[in-house]
Amino acid sequence: MIITEEQSQKAFDYLRESEEPHAQAKSDLEALKKHEKALVAKLKLQSGEKTSAAKEDEAHASTEYETWEAGMKQAQYNFSLIENKRDRAMTCLDLWRTASANARRL
Repeated sequence: MIITEEQSQKAFDYLRESEEPHAQAKSDLEALKKHEKALVAKLKLQSGEKTSAAKEDEAHASTEYETWEAGMKQAQYNFSLIENKRDRAMTCLDLWRTASANARRL
């Protein structure tokens, strides 16, 4: 596959333009990961159950936890999508660089 200079420029532009959304998606995901333990602890404190296991089960079955899970799933999707697109752009640039180096050798 031959990568044109135009394609490589588009890939570079995408990497530049996606820096902030990429950072935001990563930050959102990390914040949600950190929030889980605090959320479960809060829900366990609010529980009327006697055992720790029952409190944990009730916490994970709560609507608040389900809302957190949905947010986590969306954040993971958002981060994975932008990460995959950035990886593809990097691959495009790598291919263009290789093709350019090979052309100079000839």
